[in-house]
Amino acid sequence: MVLRAGTRGSRLAMAQTERVCGMLEKLGIKTEIVVIKTIGDDRTNVPMHQVGGQGIFGGLEG
Repeated sequence: MVLRAGTRGSRLAMAQTERVCGMLEKLGIKTEIVVIKTIGDDRTNVPMHQVGGQGIFGGLEG
């Protein structure tokens, strides 16, 4: 069985997730990192209030 760790794709989020997954791997737990993208991650050239403001990092892009 593989533990799937969901994370945003930013450098900080990836570094944190990779560190935790590395610790788990040392304990014998297989891991897989899954990058989760949202509308807010993709629309960086538009001010948040124009994208939709509240909840833009919670709605998954489909």
